[in-house]
Amino acid sequence: EQVLGVSAFYFYKNLKLASKGRDVTELQKILISENILRGKPTGYFGILTKKALITWQKLNGIPAIGYFGPVSRLLINKGNI
Repeated sequence: EQVLGVSAFYFYKNLKLASKGRDVTELQKILISENILRGKPTGYFGILTKKALITWQKLNGIPAIGYFGPVSRLLINKGNI
């Protein structure tokens, strides 16, 4: 299923500063598709990804701490089912 050019991906892992891998890439794709993060996905959760995640969290009314944990995952995964 495609949503704004973002393929459905189910997040199982918590992500934070310095996390790496496909989960980070998929999170970055979502943030880019929502015009919160600029550039291309790198698969590395750096300071720009953290700042973008905080913005996304604020926009969605959840604790804006830049940690992609259970609350953020639940909200994003709900949209990917």
